[in-house]
Amino acid sequence: MAISSALLILGIMKNKEKLMYPTLGARVLVVIFVTIFGVTEVVVNPEEEAQQEGLEAKPKILQGKVMVDQDHPPIVLRLVFLVFLMIFLCIGIFYTIYLVVRCIRYVQAYTRLERRRASLIIAGQIDPEMLNGRRLSRASQI
Repeated sequence: MAISSALLILGIMKNKEKLMYPTLGARVLVVIFVTIFGVTEVVVNPEEEAQQEGLEAKPKILQGKVMVDQDHPPIVLRLVFLVFLMIFLCIGIFYTIYLVVRCIRYVQAYTRLERRRASLIIAGQIDPEMLNGRRLSRASQI
């Protein structure tokens, strides 16, 4: 991610849009990675959870009722938290993708304007009156 961001900055400074495309690829890969592998952090194998409950569950008696301490929040709560976290993370990444695409289009337009300016300067060297914007008609030269 750091290398692609460095390429983005270098592409902006050098006005080369080809250096900005790896940034788009890296951000898309981050979204895919978070979407696919983010759930494995929250959802635990039921056999592992049963083993942990057997080792960690310590019943307490409070006012005649047996209560079990839960050190970890329930899976549903963790999934809801993960969904909201992933939504905000993906929105942020998609917005940066949008900004990078806008930057690429800006660099392309800037390059086109630079070429037009250079061609106008070259044309002005051939015909100096063209730079002033005034073109004398042939009738006025007679």
